Amino acid sequence: MDVAVGAGADDYSDLGEDWQVVTPMEILDTVGKALDGAKIAVKSSSIEYLPKNRKTVTGREAEVCLNLVDVIDEHDDTQHVYADFDISDEELKRLSD
Repeated sequence: MDVAVGAGADDYSDLGEDWQVVTPMEILDTVGKALDGAKIAVKSSSIEYLPKNRKTVTGREAEVCLNLVDVIDEHDDTQHVYADFDISDEELKRLSD
């Protein structure tokens, strides 16, 4: 992933079988070409919103956030839903029971 960072990428994460590279939109093509030149296959490339500040939510607040995202996501006119909250795995398990 040094190739991506050398081309201007901000960050990268190991997702198990894949890597996620975060880069400013303006240099997405440059980073993609650098990876291609290094014979690193790019599975997909997309522009997404990433929150600068995330808020951890728990309890009733987490439940309300998840319900809101579900309602918005189910609307016919919705194409993508973005959120800036974090819910721990334990909290998600508790809410799913």
